[in-house]
Amino acid sequence: MSSSAVDTLGRRLAAVREALAALPATLSSTERRELLIQLGEVTDALTGSRLSLLHDEDRLADPPGAAVDWLHHTNTVSRRAARAMVRLAADLADRYPLIGEALRAGAVSEAQTRAIVSGLAKSGVEFTVAELATAQRELIRYAAEFDPDELHLLAVRYGEVLAPDRADEIEASRLAREAKLARAGRSFVLVPDHHGSMRIRGQLPIADGELLLAQLDALTPSANAYLEERERPGMAARRAD
Repeated sequence: MSSSAVDTLGRRLAAVREALAALPATLSSTERRELLIQLGEVTDALTGSRLSLLHDEDRLADPPGAAVDWLHHTNTVSRRAARAMVRLAADLADRYPLIGEALRAGAVSEAQTRAIVSGLAKSGVEFTVAELATAQRELIRYAAEFDPDELHLLAVRYGEVLAPDRADEIEASRLAREAKLARAGRSFVLVPDHHGSMRIRGQLPIADGELLLAQLDALTPSANAYLEERERPGMAARRAD
């Protein structure tokens, strides 16, 4: 894109921002909802274009791969978020181009895009090029019917749809992969928040988590234990006690 093209696009985007700033406060509910839908579609399309440009920057910049540092240095996102954006941009360009096109066209939302890409990656299926193209087309078509959580689940199970005779094998492979990733990703972090509390975060494989939950439940005071106190803590607070 030439400098003049960039300048022209910049002026048009500025005009859109001015038009939005000048919107009257007297819009009807119908008008607000229609505008929300339109803005959502445009926002998602702009996100798709931004990711496409980000991939080009990461691929063509000198040195290549510097997009994460550049994006983080804008101070608009954390380094972790910058890495995730660059990774998604690469996935849409290299592995899921039809999803990328649909995002740029406003046919799927950013949340739906992330759900589909994540779900297909977690399916545990080695799709052929033709199968992956079919999966993308089908999931784009379902975007009008399902929300991101539902699309994610559908994408995870899509291999079973393509090969129903291998459903049990695919399911077993997926579960084994999930168990391996859960084991590798286990963590427990305890850090001060510098405001009088300690923050706890982490994750455990499902079996270990269920065991920990059972042990916590056995040690958690009942609500009756607080009858003589003014405080009436909920389950989360009682678990902390």
